[in-house]
Amino acid sequence: SQYAYLPLGDWRDWAARGRFLGPLVSMLGRKGLNMESTLLLNDAPSLLFSPPAKKITRESVTRIDEYSPTRVRVTVDAAQPGFVFLSDNYFPGWEAILNGHKTRILRSWITFRAVEVPAGESTLVFVYRPLGLRLAIVLSAGITLGWLLLYGRYRFTARLIAEAPPAAA
Repeated sequence: SQYAYLPLGDWRDWAARGRFLGPLVSMLGRKGLNMESTLLLNDAPSLLFSPPAKKITRESVTRIDEYSPTRVRVTVDAAQPGFVFLSDNYFPGWEAILNGHKTRILRSWITFRAVEVPAGESTLVFVYRPLGLRLAIVLSAGITLGWLLLYGRYRFTARLIAEAPPAAA
């Protein structure tokens, strides 16, 4: 129902960690902060939320339709614009597709994933396509093709030498 934006910065930088952890601890110590209904975002969202003009009369519904190690499909019926929070680790290589269009994955609670969704029905698909794996597949295929070409040339040359008439002495 609410979110807090706390920029993470470069997590590998120890000084950035210190600048992040101080505000995080003070935010968590605040009275009145409901951890069950507050989403901590470490990447800036593009939506600007404001309280709805009228009371929302229906609940938002989220359903996980498919869950595998490389693909998660979620159906959302949101009463108002908001976020879908997935408590799986944020990791490079994950892509989010919302209603057929690629969208940005936000880091949430330091290590989890969140995606902004509009009001109404939406289909959200998370797909794991790491760039390193794709590059490794292309490189392996290229090296295998190179070896096959070299081996074919060797076999062709060996056959020509075996079929050549003996040299006259």
